Amino acid sequence: EIKSRGKEPWASCVWVSLPEGMPIDDPKLDPIWAVMNDYHLPIMHHSFFYEPPYFPGYRDIWGNAAIARTAAHPWGAQRMLAYVIAGGILDRFPNIRIGFAETGHGWLPNWLLRLDSQVNYVKGSVKPLKHKPSDYARQGRVLCAIETHEGPEMTKAVMDILGKECLMYASDFPHPECDWPHSVDNVLKWSNVIGDAGMKAMLGTNADRYMRPV
Repeated sequence: EIKSRGKEPWASCVWVSLPEGMPIDDPKLDPIWAVMNDYHLPIMHHSFFYEPPYFPGYRDIWGNAAIARTAAHPWGAQRMLAYVIAGGILDRFPNIRIGFAETGHGWLPNWLLRLDSQVNYVKGSVKPLKHKPSDYARQGRVLCAIETHEGPEMTKAVMDILGKECLMYASDFPHPECDWPHSVDNVLKWSNVIGDAGMKAMLGTNADRYMRPV
């Protein structure tokens, strides 16, 4: 399907939805990554909350929807990113990037810095990588769409640690978090904290670079 549709101008990324129990770095998926790499198509990840495929640990929420939503999206993204990096997908397929939507973004530096440590601490569990996990974000190959409730200070902190290439604006329309029709105006007010260069990257150039060029 990717081969038949991958060159269409509307095809700009691939959302990979796997059955429960199948890891993202399963060798059976390599033909998918190979075609995506040929077409410069990035991975898009959007975690789930109340429908399959369920997020990791969904059996341990005990019915509280607020806690489930708090845990579901970032934890699903964290596990996805760790296996994409540690499984060598970004090394073997240099034209692939990975992006995350509706997961928040404050988790990204904490998770990658911890992964930097663990791939060395637990030696032998991960094949040698070409770069530190956090460096893939600094190179602009790992990107998160922002969620505005995390605010300008958190957003600036992510940029300070991982660089300006790892965040993309998203309105999250039509969800309540987007505060429609003020979602763009709310983020534009962050410029005095983030600065012009950071705002330009987040509002436009990073998403342009993430999406497959037409």
